[in-house]
Amino acid sequence: MVAFVMGLPAWTGRRTESAFIELASSFDEYVAKLRIDRDDVIDNLVHDATDMSHVEATEEWLDIGMPRWREDAELVTILSEARRRLTPHWTGS
Repeated sequence: MVAFVMGLPAWTGRRTESAFIELASSFDEYVAKLRIDRDDVIDNLVHDATDMSHVEATEEWLDIGMPRWREDAELVTILSEARRRLTPHWTGS
């Protein structure tokens, strides 16, 4: 598995040459290296979740990629807070 990394303009002061970078020797090895960044999940739930489908999709994604995420009290709390924040309140009639 390789990725093509495009070179940046010289004024950026960063790498200017484009190159193919080996990510893994096989697709299975690449998939095995994939990890969910817990801090990114938390940041996303706190700042970017705008509707309940986003929270539900995040929960499904965690079930697949971090099956033991429910043992993480902070993550469970933040997910619950996002659900509470995004659940429409019934006002009655």
